Amino acid sequence: MPNIETICRKCGKAATVEVDEYAAKVFSDPATPYPWYCPVCKEEHDRVEAERERLEQEEERRNYIEEALERCGLPARYRVKAPPVPHVADWMKRHAPGNMLLTGETGTGKSTSAGYLARYFIEQGRTVRYRQMSDLLDQWREARCGDTRETTADFLGRLERFDLLIIDEASADKTVVTDSAKECMWRLLEDIYNGSVRGCVVFLGNYYRGSLGDVFGNETAARRRLAEAFNCAKIDARTGKITKINL
Repeated sequence: MPNIETICRKCGKAATVEVDEYAAKVFSDPATPYPWYCPVCKEEHDRVEAERERLEQEEERRNYIEEALERCGLPARYRVKAPPVPHVADWMKRHAPGNMLLTGETGTGKSTSAGYLARYFIEQGRTVRYRQMSDLLDQWREARCGDTRETTADFLGRLERFDLLIIDEASADKTVVTDSAKECMWRLLEDIYNGSVRGCVVFLGNYYRGSLGDVFGNETAARRRLAEAFNCAKIDARTGKITKINL
C-alpha cells in the first residue's frame, strides 16, 4: 500500500499515512491533502458527530410524536408533556392497558390527563385515536347516510384497531344522542365487553344517574358491562381524590 504526506484536518499536524492506490492518485497533489484526522482529533470528531446524530434523531422523534398526536385527533390544548393534574394522569397510566371510565366535573383534569396518556402510548410506538363523542356520532351519521353506507361493524372496526381509543365528553350532558347513535355506542360497548377490541378504551365525561341510558340506550345492561369490563372511577371536584365507583 502506498504512503502519502498529509496533515490533520483539524489541528494541522503533519503525518505520513498509508492509503489505497486510488486515494494515492486522487490526492497526489499537495494542494489537495488527503482528508485525515490525527488520533486525538479523530476521537473528538467522532464524539461531535455522534452527538449531532443523537440530537437529530431526538428532533425527528419529537416531531414524529407531535405529528402522531395531531393525526390521532387530539386537540392541541390536550397535547401536554406534563399533565396539570398529575395524580389523575398517574391513575390512568397505572390502569392502562385496561379499559377505563372516568367521571368528574369540567376542570378536574380528565381530558388533559388522557392527552398525557396518549403521548405515553405514542412514545411507546403504539397507536392512538381520540374522539369527542359528538364528533364520533357525527361521523357515524355521515357513514350511515352517505353514498357509501357503512354497517355498524365496518364503522367500529376502524376505531377498534387502535391500541388506545379515547372517547371524550361521552356522558350525553353536552350531546344529544339519537337512537341510531345509541346503537353505535351500545355496539362499541358490546365489542369491548366481548373482547373484540384489541386495545384500551377510555370513556370520559360527567356521568349522572340515568346518563348511561342516554348514551347506550339500555342503562341496566350498560352498567353491568361497564362494571365487568372497565375500571370506573370518579374525581371529586373539591378534594381531587379519585375513588372507584359502581355505576
